Amino acid sequence: MLALVWTLPLQKALLLVGLFWGHGRALQHADVLTLIPETAVAALVSGMFLQWSARHWLRSGLAWVTCILVMLSWLVIAAWIVAGAPLSYQMLGMLIAEPAVLKTATASPDVLFQLLAFAGGVPILWILVQSFHRFAKSVVGHRWGHPGRLSPVFVGLGTIGLLGTFQAPTPTTQLALVAPLLNEQTPLPSSREKHDPATLAVLRPPQRRSPDGPTPLTKPKPHVVLLVLESIRWQAGSLFDRGFPQAIHFDRVYVHDPRSVKTLEALLFGIYPSPTQVTAAWSIDKYALEQMSPLPHLLRAQGYETTYYAAMNPSYDNYGVVMKAAGVDQIELVSGGQQLTWGQGDAATVLKRVTERLEHGARHQQSQFIMAWTAECHIPYDYAGGQPLASPREQYGACHHSLAQSVETFVHQLERTGRLEDTLVVVLGDHGEIFPEEKAGEWGHGFYVYEPSVRIPVLLFIPGVAGGKHDPRLFQPVDISSTIINQLRLPVPQGWVGRDML
Repeated sequence: MLALVWTLPLQKALLLVGLFWGHGRALQHADVLTLIPETAVAALVSGMFLQWSARHWLRSGLAWVTCILVMLSWLVIAAWIVAGAPLSYQMLGMLIAEPAVLKTATASPDVLFQLLAFAGGVPILWILVQSFHRFAKSVVGHRWGHPGRLSPVFVGLGTIGLLGTFQAPTPTTQLALVAPLLNEQTPLPSSREKHDPATLAVLRPPQRRSPDGPTPLTKPKPHVVLLVLESIRWQAGSLFDRGFPQAIHFDRVYVHDPRSVKTLEALLFGIYPSPTQVTAAWSIDKYALEQMSPLPHLLRAQGYETTYYAAMNPSYDNYGVVMKAAGVDQIELVSGGQQLTWGQGDAATVLKRVTERLEHGARHQQSQFIMAWTAECHIPYDYAGGQPLASPREQYGACHHSLAQSVETFVHQLERTGRLEDTLVVVLGDHGEIFPEEKAGEWGHGFYVYEPSVRIPVLLFIPGVAGGKHDPRLFQPVDISSTIINQLRLPVPQGWVGRDML
């Protein structure tokens, strides 16, 4: 039995040793910390098996080790359940520093149920085991001899099952952050089937692609602004739908996954994001980035200054490390303006920094690539519009409209200063949002594939190109990077999978 319960932690330990051998210091703390829950369970079961040992020091030592490991494992697993991914202890501080993490846990019925079930599951399991113990001792004790020794077996098996059940939000629980490394860097076998050329032309129109890398531009390079709006879904009749006559509207764009970091991966690297819930962003240092040609890196090679303005802490979901790896030179957490629960600065403050950066580039004749990410339309839908409204859906609607007005003000400012004539602006939502009024039991994003969760607005402001057009074709965020590169008259990297939306 002891050999059985120690099998899983030993397997994972050997796997981590292999990763350390192959990647050295690139092995992340979170990779190692995922070993704690299984080790805690194994120590717990081992301690209970040896509870009748005559050596007091052995019993006492095992008790202390088991207690510490179990407490640490609860911290890891609780953070896993709340955030949807295993976290390092550095990230656990955000559970205290970012009130929205706890607010999200209590606001979402699904996550709240998981937390309550996990908190009550272990005591209930212990009560059931003790009841069975008493039953066995009073009824069939003479057959089993020492029924008390069976308690560790049932407690151990039950605890393992309980932990497995409530770590189920990730399909790669036992491999944790190793999954993206093992699953996504394995080349897919090439298909020998001959496809219809007409079908291929529709799926991927001819684009300027070159294996030799980008070629210099022969005319002044326009600035590029990539504005990502947190939790903004497409809504018929909204300002994002009926307003912005300067833009080309794409009405049927669907995200790959209703999670922010998946859209980030698609935008930066021009590839389909990792299919696992444990995101590849946490293992970005294990990827051959020099072969992936990230968008900021390509533009930096063309002389662009690259900047990221974040309304939420760049350490969340490892954004800061990912941005640096992708070629972003300056990363700034923007704070101020309307006080938010999720995030540090409101959209008006973030967009003001974008405007200032563009003016800086115009004065110094320095092309700018700016990526900015808003925060206030995440749960609990903070917005600079007055008192909280009656329902979360109304609150979200008010936030949605308020954010659209902030973007409208930003676009008018670019028009007045002439920046809209030399700046390619892309505005998009990172994913959608859904409410129980639309689908009973569903609220938020990250778990569901209903249309409100995955359909987003996308607006393109292109210098010298008239706006007002609505494009009804189907697109994805992975197409946006290819569209930007094509508009800059640069060759699209071979590894990218998107197509030019224009």
